[in-house]
Amino acid sequence: MMMSATTWLLRRKFPTVQQMQTDELDQLDKKKRILLDVRPEEEYAISHLPDAIRVDPDNVEQAQEALREKGYKPGTPVVCYCSVGYRSSKLAQMLAEASTQAAAPTDSTATTQEGKDNACKVDPKDCYNLEGSIFKWANEGRPITNTSGGTANKVHPYNGVFGHLLDANLRHQL
Repeated sequence: MMMSATTWLLRRKFPTVQQMQTDELDQLDKKKRILLDVRPEEEYAISHLPDAIRVDPDNVEQAQEALREKGYKPGTPVVCYCSVGYRSSKLAQMLAEASTQAAAPTDSTATTQEGKDNACKVDPKDCYNLEGSIFKWANEGRPITNTSGGTANKVHPYNGVFGHLLDANLRHQL
């Protein structure tokens, strides 16, 4: 009940961000999608979705670089997730907006401008938030992994309030 209220609020906060359901993601070919974990290192280290690339929540340039390194091509779904979906919706929105904005002329150095010109622009139709994010994914018993590649059985609860959206047996101790 609380998760559905949370996802409803997030849809209202980020109305332009496409939402992907956990079952949809689970059915996608792992070689034909890119997962971005939009949580800090300490949360990612405890558990994350298999094959996810960790990026900082507010760093669209880092996300674009990760997508370039992963070989993003238009038509490839880019699915962002965090704990419940706020940070990942925000990054999905930033990625979509960055692809539609023309580079504004600046007084920056040529190297900085060259980096902007080479930014991996994501087709807005390819940007998604994983609705319910890792909390919903883990609550449904779907696989999570740790940084050494082994199976994880706990998820960082983000904080004491949002952690209650995660099944108690899955909550890592803060």
